[in-house]
Amino acid sequence: MLNSSLHDIFSPVLRDPDYFDLAKGAKALAKKQIVMLDEHIGNNALAHTLKSSNNIYFDYEVWQTDHPFTNKRIALFKKTLKFLEQ
Repeated sequence: MLNSSLHDIFSPVLRDPDYFDLAKGAKALAKKQIVMLDEHIGNNALAHTLKSSNNIYFDYEVWQTDHPFTNKRIALFKKTLKFLEQ
């Protein structure tokens, strides 16, 4: 069981938010293969930023599900396996 407080868990992000900002690190991710699965369109701008910088492979999909992908677990496993097999 985790005995850390919410502040303890997020303190690195609070100390250095730029380090954890994926949009600001898009160029560093440009040569990485990325699959981004989302449960809402709220990260659409981030996906566009990452995709515009990525020259290797970027796949972005929005699925009708909740944050832990409760109703899409099998699809999530299949998507992950397909990505790993390429």
